Amino acid sequence: MSLDAVDLDVTLGVSSHAENSPVDQYAVAVEESVTYAVSLPEEGATRFSAVIAEQSAQSPEWTFGSGTQLLLLDDGSVSVSDARGFIAGIESPWAVDAAGRSLDTHYEISGSTLTQVVDTTGATFPVVADPTVQFFGPYIQVHLNKTESRAAITGYAACAGILSKSPVPFAKLLQVACTTVTAIGAAQLVGNRCVSIHYVVGVGGPAGVWWPWVRDC
Repeated sequence: MSLDAVDLDVTLGVSSHAENSPVDQYAVAVEESVTYAVSLPEEGATRFSAVIAEQSAQSPEWTFGSGTQLLLLDDGSVSVSDARGFIAGIESPWAVDAAGRSLDTHYEISGSTLTQVVDTTGATFPVVADPTVQFFGPYIQVHLNKTESRAAITGYAACAGILSKSPVPFAKLLQVACTTVTAIGAAQLVGNRCVSIHYVVGVGGPAGVWWPWVRDC
């Protein structure tokens, strides 16, 4: 299916087609043991739900369009970007069974495919896994060059030191993002890759929210 508001294509599982509701408020794709649903719970957010019917079901997965880059962050969330820049943030995963019990779950990334792995041991089926994608409005971005990027991932002090030298006052506030930045592996910066921070003011509390991502540079 296509998320027209941000020009982003997402394949639900292995289904090439999702059936839209009459008023386009949600879409559903049905596979043998996993049912995928897409809804719009609030402005600026898209919910990708997967209902797992049985123990033997394969892990639900979502494949983003060609050229989309997914970066797994230290808190379990994922930043989504492409050659044009940051697109969206995917919140940390959660999953519950039919009895309302929270299940251990995490994301895995392979190329542009996001897989949600759920531990269904002892679960009462069906199980719901529910990633939420946030498309943020007004924002500010900080882009580190190659030298700064490779230094920033070596430790919090190095990252904070780089941001503190910025002539732009708000960049100093982004030192709170350094814990997440330092969790980015050196392998993710191989070649012409650099770190950026997407900062949204007025969301998630006084400090706002931040999404580190990796870009071509």
